[in-house]
Amino acid sequence: MDYGNSCSNSFTLVNAMNIFNSTFLASVVTMGSMGFIFSFLLAFADKKLHVEVDPKIEKIYELLPQLNCGVCGCAGCLDFVFQPV
Repeated sequence: MDYGNSCSNSFTLVNAMNIFNSTFLASVVTMGSMGFIFSFLLAFADKKLHVEVDPKIEKIYELLPQLNCGVCGCAGCLDFVFQPV
């Protein structure tokens, strides 16, 4: 095995690293930009589709003890508040 003339090969270690770096960079840029776009869309949808909560529900929720979840038959205190309203 003669490794002395390895530069004549068309696919060398340097070329492999350049291909890896360009592919890695492209994937990082693509995923980062998609994450930024989707987070912007989610923030916009949160502001646009916001639903106001009835103040009576908030007052009743504050009066409940927030303990022993599930004993009353509901999943939690907020679920219990929505039952009679």
